[in-house]
Amino acid sequence: RSPKTRDAAKARQQLVNDTMRRNKMHAKFWDTSSFAGLCGRGWLKTTWDERTGRPITRVVDPRKVFYDQSLAWDDGPRYIFEAVALTKAEFQERVEKGQYDKEVAKTVQAGKIPDWMVDSAGGESTHLNDASREVFSWIIVYEFYDLAGKKFFHLVEGAENPLFQQDSLPYRYVDNPFSLLVFVSNLKDSGGVSDVQLIEKHTERL
Repeated sequence: RSPKTRDAAKARQQLVNDTMRRNKMHAKFWDTSSFAGLCGRGWLKTTWDERTGRPITRVVDPRKVFYDQSLAWDDGPRYIFEAVALTKAEFQERVEKGQYDKEVAKTVQAGKIPDWMVDSAGGESTHLNDASREVFSWIIVYEFYDLAGKKFFHLVEGAENPLFQQDSLPYRYVDNPFSLLVFVSNLKDSGGVSDVQLIEKHTERL
């Protein structure tokens, strides 16, 4: 708003617009809106991509994101984490590169995609077809952001110790890489209400 910084503001505006075009944000906003209508909330996750040297934003299935709903979203949740499905080969590659603790990795058992990541209509939150799910063995890794303690972990169910631990959050200027979209508030927390829930009882009555 200051005339002294007008040129700098224009340069930043061009950078933001270019990044949004490269990320195809228009299409991703549509997908996030669809999730918000169906599930009550939609998620976008923005991380830094070393290969392209710019931020990358992707749509995340709401069934794979869990967070502290006891605080208002604008006040900042204490934690947030995402469940990520890795094939056994992908998991082993991280172990061999030294990204994961080898002793903890030895206790991990691969298996099928959990039922809670598959919806009742038969679709998959991981966008995998039935053949892929049957052929591969999977390991669910939880990428856990401790926003209160400013720490970052990769966890796996059944193991006492983390696969990976970092005593700082991954990004210097952004603690929480997730963005939340809610159209209809449930008036209790930031979880939201889906359009389906709004008309469910009325539809049953009809």
